Amino acid sequence: VNNVCKAFQCYIHPSGRRTLLAYPSVLCDSDQWRHVFLPLGLLGLCVYVIGVYVFFSYTSIMAPFRFHSASFRTRFRFLVFRFRPDVYWWGALLMLRNLLIATVTAMTPNDGHVQVLVTLTILIISMALQAYFWPWFSTENNILDIMLLLGLAIMCVAGSYFIGRSDENEAFFAAVLVLTIFLSVFSVVLSVVLPLLVASHPTLKDRHHRRNKKLALDMKILGYCLSNTSRKALEADIAAIPASDKSKLHSTIEMLKLEVVERSAYIKALEHVFGKGSDTIPEEEMLKEFGIGMRFSKRLSVKETALSEELVASTIQNFIQERRSSLAVCPDPQRPGTRRSS
Repeated sequence: VNNVCKAFQCYIHPSGRRTLLAYPSVLCDSDQWRHVFLPLGLLGLCVYVIGVYVFFSYTSIMAPFRFHSASFRTRFRFLVFRFRPDVYWWGALLMLRNLLIATVTAMTPNDGHVQVLVTLTILIISMALQAYFWPWFSTENNILDIMLLLGLAIMCVAGSYFIGRSDENEAFFAAVLVLTIFLSVFSVVLSVVLPLLVASHPTLKDRHHRRNKKLALDMKILGYCLSNTSRKALEADIAAIPASDKSKLHSTIEMLKLEVVERSAYIKALEHVFGKGSDTIPEEEMLKEFGIGMRFSKRLSVKETALSEELVASTIQNFIQERRSSLAVCPDPQRPGTRRSS
């Protein structure tokens, strides 16, 4: 990208003439520039920069429709394997960020302040999207990406101190300042008006109701599927998902335990999972983690938490004692050194 942009980076001399920054002997308005550098630059821009980016972006977007193909996974695995499955398209956005940063010097080669402004805008937007989507498969890579973007933004701000002041683009910066103030005020007004509009508009209310209905049906369907899946299979599936998805799953389960599931239904579920005939016995230190109180879930709830985590722990403890008693009476015939009592 930098090599392609060299054909468009024209530097203005004090005499008013413009030459290429990489080739000072070539005037930007000369026949040599028009007949040699400009066609080559446009060709490289269309084929290498825009063409390659469009191809890989299209491939990333179409990945869910072609990922079943083994050849597709082999050829384009580098585009999607680093990111979470629901943010498979992040590779296209990452390429766009790198492309925009690389072309900043070609956009405004003669004004460092504009370069800093454009670069900071790209970095801040990228940082906000990175924090919102948390796209990398590894949590460490997500944190590292944010720290790198933050470091680059600080470097841009600190480096602007060494740029000489110029009144050439004063009107441009004034317009940017006014636009930023307008967008800030508009965002505040929108945050107040939008919830009122959603609550009062019939179409939006109906859409919200249908969404809630679909979520309820999906929860029933998934609950049935999970209830018929073995514990070992669930453990294997959970071990394969990214750490950030595990954190979301944990938060969702704690929310359901506090806000959705009835306490009596939860106790019945404990009896079913840890009761007689069950091969699932949690460790002693894990007992309190099955509680439904706010203290261990680290979540506030307006519902009554009548069944405390201590009650849940004692209920599970009773199941464990019953299980141990049954094992003492009827040991496992496959275990060496044991025998069945008469």
